[in-house]
Amino acid sequence: NPYINLETYDPVDNSRVQLDHRKIFEPNVTYKKFFGFKLPEKLLDSSCEHGLVKHLQLPPTLGVSKNEAINSLRQKWKTAEDESSITTPMSELKLDSAHKYSSYTNDFAFPVNSVSYSISARVIGKASDYEQLAHNGMLSPSLKSADEYVVANEVSVYLRVIPRTNPIFELNRALILEEARLIYSNMVNHIQEKIALGKEMSQSTPEVRETSTQLRPTESFLELSKMQQSYYQKPRQPDSNSSISSRSTDYHTFYPYKKKTMFGHSKVLGLAVFHTPKKEYRASYVPFPKFARPEAPPPETKISIPITLEYFNSEKSTASPPEFKKVSVELIVCTIRSKSLPIPVVIHPDMMFDNRGKSSDNFDMITIKRFQTFAHDISKLMKLHGAEALEIDKQMVRDIKCLANLATKYDHLKFTTATIQPDGSTDQYQYISTVPWQTKQSEKNPHTVDYFKKFNVNIDLKDAVQDVNVPSEYCLIPDFQTCLVARIYYLKLKFKCISGEKIYLRVPLVIQKESYL
Repeated sequence: NPYINLETYDPVDNSRVQLDHRKIFEPNVTYKKFFGFKLPEKLLDSSCEHGLVKHLQLPPTLGVSKNEAINSLRQKWKTAEDESSITTPMSELKLDSAHKYSSYTNDFAFPVNSVSYSISARVIGKASDYEQLAHNGMLSPSLKSADEYVVANEVSVYLRVIPRTNPIFELNRALILEEARLIYSNMVNHIQEKIALGKEMSQSTPEVRETSTQLRPTESFLELSKMQQSYYQKPRQPDSNSSISSRSTDYHTFYPYKKKTMFGHSKVLGLAVFHTPKKEYRASYVPFPKFARPEAPPPETKISIPITLEYFNSEKSTASPPEFKKVSVELIVCTIRSKSLPIPVVIHPDMMFDNRGKSSDNFDMITIKRFQTFAHDISKLMKLHGAEALEIDKQMVRDIKCLANLATKYDHLKFTTATIQPDGSTDQYQYISTVPWQTKQSEKNPHTVDYFKKFNVNIDLKDAVQDVNVPSEYCLIPDFQTCLVARIYYLKLKFKCISGEKIYLRVPLVIQKESYL
């Protein structure tokens, strides 16, 4: 065969690009292997036992991989062992700075969790051929007798992966979000019905327990069935009598305007309402300069949030509306993780905040605390009546346990500038009071008028900082959710009244990588 001894070299570095017919690595020879690969568009359907579409999207690189850190330490130890001039013991070797890891970009991840991608190369051969490389020159008797294959050496190269937005997923985002609300609502209703049934059994006689009526499907369950039938199809207009159509189309928060007297009593003069359309605000992922493509256009990072401020006087008051000085905005970076059990739902904005004006309005108070109460009640009732009597299956127990024990991490980024733009104007101001009040005839009392003003709150993600006085680099990776970890963003608007009181309004934010990045 004229090709049997053919050897191919790379003229750039004189490395050999293939093995010869003997398939043997020769000492002091550098070998090179070229190959191509393609990242999948989504994970396998078996990756999520609940079949949630959002959990099947490819997650971005998050945090520092433990394996990368360990491999870096192992490689350092090997280098120190091979060089006779270095006698540093293993205990004194330290990890390199985290900035040297390919997976590290200060993305506000949990220290103990990461999402990483790597390519591994292994040298595999028969155990007998590598006996001299084994510890103390000895192989286990089973490997030696059977002459099993072993991994003689291995190296991994870690990659930074930021997936682009899936077009099909984006087209169905509103439908997926509505499905998530229905699944969660059905789960909560089902749990509450079991708790109500258990409490009813505790107060009834044994005869009544045996003849208790069976549970009926909830309204949210029926709506979910209809939603799944129309999945990935053109959304239909909901029935005017359904709960979907009756759901509020705005995020709003209320501020009772009170007048305090000399003796400490307060009198409600009116009610101020801040509201904005219920939608997900969007911004583009901004890569680090070293990862950015020079020819790509700058990503869109500016966000404009339309706000309507209304003031309604009480029946016995004709006072002027209160003035609000300015608005400040924070970007909340929320990372959620489960230790072992898969998260059974897609986390949506209704689980993150309810806009009741409190500063402690977050996922911990809205969802985790709620399921901790469910877990306590269900556990108590199961001890009294048993799981069979309540018809509680293992899956429900697992789901409650998972949501009740989720861990969260909140990082707050402040915007150095947030401007006020009156509706229909191009001017921008710093204070809300610069926007004049407008009046309209009150619908409840024809003898009074209601006040309102409309404006936009404009911010730029590039202006968000962790500390105003200490600049630092960070990376806002695209939001994602998997069965064990999730990254969610939302904006917290803080309106400050002249009296010093603060009113909070929260809106969801979606950060995704555009196709041109």
